[in-house]
Amino acid sequence: MSALTHPVVVLGMLSTALALLIAGVAWQQRATRGARTYTLLMVTLAVWSSLYVGQLLPPTVAGKRPWFVARHAMSPLFAMAFWVFAAQYTDRRELLDRRLLVPLVGVGVAFVALVLLNPGELYWSALALDSMGELRLLELTLGPLFWLNCVYIFGVVGVAHVVIVSTWKRTFASYRPQLLVMTVVGSIEFGLSVLFLSEHTTLLPALNPWPNVQLITYGATIAAIPIGWSYVNDFFFDIQPLARQAVIESMDDAVYIVDREGTIRYTNPPGNRLLGRPPTPTPRPNPSRRPLPPGRRCCPATSSPSPAPRSPTTPSSPAR
Repeated sequence: MSALTHPVVVLGMLSTALALLIAGVAWQQRATRGARTYTLLMVTLAVWSSLYVGQLLPPTVAGKRPWFVARHAMSPLFAMAFWVFAAQYTDRRELLDRRLLVPLVGVGVAFVALVLLNPGELYWSALALDSMGELRLLELTLGPLFWLNCVYIFGVVGVAHVVIVSTWKRTFASYRPQLLVMTVVGSIEFGLSVLFLSEHTTLLPALNPWPNVQLITYGATIAAIPIGWSYVNDFFFDIQPLARQAVIESMDDAVYIVDREGTIRYTNPPGNRLLGRPPTPTPRPNPSRRPLPPGRRCCPATSSPSPAPRSPTTPSSPAR
């Protein structure tokens, strides 16, 4: 078995491809709040995974070192992008205030420079080889700057996840499947990170079943499962403005929202009654193509390719 066909390498290539696929799905819904930044996040994750594949293939430490350095230098960039995504997705604009964003970005850029320069061997002090069949893995001896970088990355990403999850109780149930997907994806990444870090600290037992294999790289492969499930069930980035939703829910007239393909995306309780459906307290995406009742007219969405048409006069966030 050559290094190129080793399961660890193949899984890395699969993770790269799936991250790009998820980015493409998010980009199709780019008119929705947060979707563009999420696309950037997935592209960053794809590049990050491909750098790990590049690190795995060379048989020498000298050949692996540039890939290792580039990969670790990208990590703070992912944290900064995720912070922006969380602020946009939840409409927490105060998180993008310059007084908060400038130091956050400044510290992240400083860590990028420190990884590239490795002053006094404070980020890593030694790189060695460890064999796994035909594959040569890097065995890392990491310094204090690595752990400070971890504190920064986990702190920023962790707070951003808390911001997303905290909207759970303050939003309508129709948004909760999206929040559930984001929570599951974040939990997967956190769990894989713990496996990686457990090899390099005495505070945790060694949990990684494959030492020196950085399983966090394969987060996109596992995260594709809940994200794919949400897309198939038609609620990935399916955000409807809450103000409009609250008004429509209280109307006595039947209301239908239809996309460009004629699919009924939302009906309020009177609309459900006309269609012979049981009334629901909160709206749900409905992919059925059942025609509207006679005498009822509804225009397809024309302003957005997103599954949920947007109103230009109302905010569109699950946090409002």
